[in-house]
Amino acid sequence: MLETSLLPLIDHADRLTENLTEDRQLLFQQDNAPIHKARKTMEFMEKNNLRTITWPANSPDLNLIEHLWPRLKRNIFTMWHAKNRSLKKEMRTNDLGTFVQDAWTLNDSVFLELLLDSMPWRVQAVIRARGGHVKY
Repeated sequence: MLETSLLPLIDHADRLTENLTEDRQLLFQQDNAPIHKARKTMEFMEKNNLRTITWPANSPDLNLIEHLWPRLKRNIFTMWHAKNRSLKKEMRTNDLGTFVQDAWTLNDSVFLELLLDSMPWRVQAVIRARGGHVKY
């Protein structure tokens, strides 16, 4: 996944003509799930000069995407239900991709900015809780 998706995405975003270079200043965030810390994954990260941020394990309070998932799921369900209310059929895999893309566009910039703006408070709350769970 990292090789086929992340590296091309980084290169495209930076408009690079080469793969990662030693002077790259990118930091990669991961949630310390076992698969992310596996030897093979860590070797790949080192080989491709992908440095990671030191991040507390099991920290959904600091992971903003965790607050987008429920909203995204709700948008997908609402759109699917509205379109297929009377069809009584299951969602196909290729339908899901379209619904996810459409549901993502429903996230308004105000909500996303509020999430970003909440990070300093989230970080302080986790520090006060000594890495433990907080209300976010």
